[in-house]
Amino acid sequence: MHEDTRTPDSQAVRLSIIDALATLIAEGEPQPSLGDVAQHAGVSKGAIQHHFTDRRGLMVALASAMIDEFDSVLREAEARDPLPAGRAARAYASAAEQMSSGSKALCIALLRAADMEVAVREQWREWLAAEREHDGAKGSDPVGEIICRLAIDGLWLTDLLGLYELSTRERRAVFERLRAMTLKDRAA
Repeated sequence: MHEDTRTPDSQAVRLSIIDALATLIAEGEPQPSLGDVAQHAGVSKGAIQHHFTDRRGLMVALASAMIDEFDSVLREAEARDPLPAGRAARAYASAAEQMSSGSKALCIALLRAADMEVAVREQWREWLAAEREHDGAKGSDPVGEIICRLAIDGLWLTDLLGLYELSTRERRAVFERLRAMTLKDRAA
């Protein structure tokens, strides 16, 4: 990896461009032009082209930012979990629960970006594949870990689409049950 040499101002511009793209996508603009993104971010098209090669590069940067944010929350949850067996899947549940209170607009933007750009889908798929490698600690329930991850992803998607209305108590209970599924002696 190479060192990030961008200045704080340059990084702020880059982040404002990514945020503008996410906002436009989340607001229903399926494929915002670079001009639209520039106007929404309050920068020139040249600034976008300076930071990103093209629209595809901008979409990949959006996905990277979101995946990095989730990964950071996930690693913090993993560090707090004292039990090795099922730790990665429990941390996935905890991170998803924490992030679900965040911006739906950004999550919708990620889904739309993944739908529009193969590179975004591939990046997300690769991150998930690498994340799954954390599963399977000694004494874990591999099937429970997979079920937990799939159920969390399904819950996230239904939340975004507004398919289920869960109370705070129900949501907490669902996440607790999913975390329990990662413990072999408690699963069944």
